[in-house]
Amino acid sequence: MFNKSKYLIIGVVCLGFFLRFLFLFKNPNFNYTDFEGPLPSEISYLKGDSPHDSQEYKSLALNLLRHHRFSWNSEPVTFRTPGYPLFIATIYSLFPREKTKASNSKPPRDWAVMLIQVFLSTASIYLIYLIGKEVWNKKKEDKDHRYGYWAGIIPAFLFSLNPTSILFSSLFMAETLFVFCILMGSWLFLKNGSPWTGFVFGASALIRPIALYIFIPLVFLQGNFKKGIIFLALFSLPILPWMARNFKAYNLPLFTSIQGCNLLFYNASILESEELRVSLKETRDRLQKKLDFSANPLQISRQAQKIAIRRIMKSPFRYTFIHLKSAFHIFLPTKADDVILRTFGIDVTQSRFSKFVLENKGNLVLKFIVVLFTGIEFLVVIGSLILAVIGFIRSPRYPNLFFALIVGYFFILSGVFAWDSRFRFPLIPYIYLLATSTLWLKRK
Repeated sequence: MFNKSKYLIIGVVCLGFFLRFLFLFKNPNFNYTDFEGPLPSEISYLKGDSPHDSQEYKSLALNLLRHHRFSWNSEPVTFRTPGYPLFIATIYSLFPREKTKASNSKPPRDWAVMLIQVFLSTASIYLIYLIGKEVWNKKKEDKDHRYGYWAGIIPAFLFSLNPTSILFSSLFMAETLFVFCILMGSWLFLKNGSPWTGFVFGASALIRPIALYIFIPLVFLQGNFKKGIIFLALFSLPILPWMARNFKAYNLPLFTSIQGCNLLFYNASILESEELRVSLKETRDRLQKKLDFSANPLQISRQAQKIAIRRIMKSPFRYTFIHLKSAFHIFLPTKADDVILRTFGIDVTQSRFSKFVLENKGNLVLKFIVVLFTGIEFLVVIGSLILAVIGFIRSPRYPNLFFALIVGYFFILSGVFAWDSRFRFPLIPYIYLLATSTLWLKRK
């Protein structure tokens, strides 16, 4: 029976690919934001301006190709790390613009980037299956490996339907590539425990800086001191050249200026806003005035970090409570409404879920679909989280410990950015895997 079950995972992977390709076909708008025109200087973001993620990534990729420098204007950029722009630039070089196309048409290489991301997102589904199958397929007397198979199929199926994964596979955002790299590193780590997986995790930090400290939980799972040192060395290997470049440009070996920006304008500002009961904007304006903007971006970022840490250390317990409270909000936002409305050609920048459902008087059928699938997404997230907690409490050992450490890492570091489901995106596969482990515990 289970010798034929491989066709089920083929079906799950094909389903995931079909949904992502269909969304790409119906939603040929690759930008997550609507910003147009020249990008501001990096220092403007350290003054509190909102970043323009998609446009920055694309501009960096184009400058890498045209001018062979990592910038979106005349100055070296440290606000973004090079992983995702290099990914875009590589695809651009393989799929150049067709000169015969009209100037107002979408460049075919943009389609190529999104299509590659659709394949990467689909590959992530299969990686989740491999992880679940690999780590639970250990029971020798289970000769046909029933549990190991379903421990991979169930989380893979859930991820194939995940709206956040579907949405971000068709946007110029780093999340799809980042999750693929994290899952690849996890599979290699759980399969053979090779310290070379440190290199994969280090490379993921160049895609999204939130992974810069992921070595902290992982190094303790290496088994011995020698493996831990090798893991750290390989983790640093892709990171150090980037930091050396920053040192050459701005005389500071820091990773990115976005760290100071986030600490000051989110972590410290939210704390002060809640303590003083004033608006977040007022708090940010007050803290921003303490920065010396005559310095370079990395120096300003270091100033911001010091100011933020001093502010946090004045009320560490209050900050911990606010941070953890905010972190739980990471499970509330949905993207099913976003995916459905975009698929039906509705501009969700103008018609968010609440506005569409509560204020729009037309198309009751579409309203029902949006409410239904948004509710299902919310129930799946909360249900999986509850089962994941149960699974870990009942079996807080390897591999559940590995999954829980990854979940805890992203949960804590994403806390103040919780009102967008993309910040829970990296931990969702591990929640699904933990939740599925409850089947194994019951069976035992």
